[in-house]
Amino acid sequence: DIEEFYDSLTDHKIKGSHKTVKDAIGNLPKLYPKKEIIRIGRAHVSHEQTSGEQLDLHIPRYHGVRDQKLFHEWLTHNMNTFTQEQKKAFYTKITGHTSNHIKYRNLEWDKPSPTIVAHLYKDGYMFIHPDSEQLRTITIREAAILQSFPMDYKFIGSNAYCYKMIGNAVPVLFAKSIAEAMYEVLKKKKR
Repeated sequence: DIEEFYDSLTDHKIKGSHKTVKDAIGNLPKLYPKKEIIRIGRAHVSHEQTSGEQLDLHIPRYHGVRDQKLFHEWLTHNMNTFTQEQKKAFYTKITGHTSNHIKYRNLEWDKPSPTIVAHLYKDGYMFIHPDSEQLRTITIREAAILQSFPMDYKFIGSNAYCYKMIGNAVPVLFAKSIAEAMYEVLKKKKR
């Protein structure tokens, strides 16, 4: 019955400490703002990797000067801890528009990641990278790792499509736990 399934699922929860953002993506190559924004073909490029192995889909979105200043202020003032009204006022200060919704949030090194959502394909401002020197939102590869996809998993399509696909996916390890819980319940039923 359904209670057995939920009990089995509870048994499959990861015991003890949860993986933090730093555990998941803290070792990836850093992507720093360029001294000058350049244009490559039709795309503007605002960040560069200065060392380390080049990873597939670990390329940040373009972030202009306004975004980089926004990220710097948000991160250095620890604005995740601000009230909702303060966060909305910050949005108005930056854009000149008002909103009833919070528009910005950064990931935090010492906490688990919030669930990656499909809306990430639009702008990523709810997934600001926690390093105040990188001044960017997360890459496709970082989003995938945070959703527990293995590092070698291939995503094919436009950047927007890849972000949306990752955000719509059930996290891999969560899907595995559900399957294992179902298997345990079905195995007991067969006996």
